[in-house]
Amino acid sequence: MGRRYLKKFAAFFLVLAITVVVVAVLSAASRVSPETAVDRYMQQMHSQEAEPEGLSATVEDRPGTSLLVSMAGFAAILVVPLAGLLMFARAKRAGQDSRSGRQSYRPRKDMSLQRALGSKHRV
Repeated sequence: MGRRYLKKFAAFFLVLAITVVVVAVLSAASRVSPETAVDRYMQQMHSQEAEPEGLSATVEDRPGTSLLVSMAGFAAILVVPLAGLLMFARAKRAGQDSRSGRQSYRPRKDMSLQRALGSKHRV
């Protein structure tokens, strides 16, 4: 039993270490010095000041989604896994019932109290 837990811990630790190394490498590769970032921002601000007429935004006439539609979508997202879970539980319970052989209890004649006590003592 100890080896199995040791293997699981080693696998978890290996995945954790690989994730940390990948994040560190990507962070180091994408790091930008603060001076460069400030210079880029200042250049961008100067270019925007020079061309204010070039800025424009389009307005879409599409209406937003109603609150009821959003609520129905959220409820559907919650209902789908719940229905799957209920179907799984029902199938599992049905499988257990068939294996255990649930039947109504029918005592045999020789197991009744009348036979054990005799015919004098009727119950």
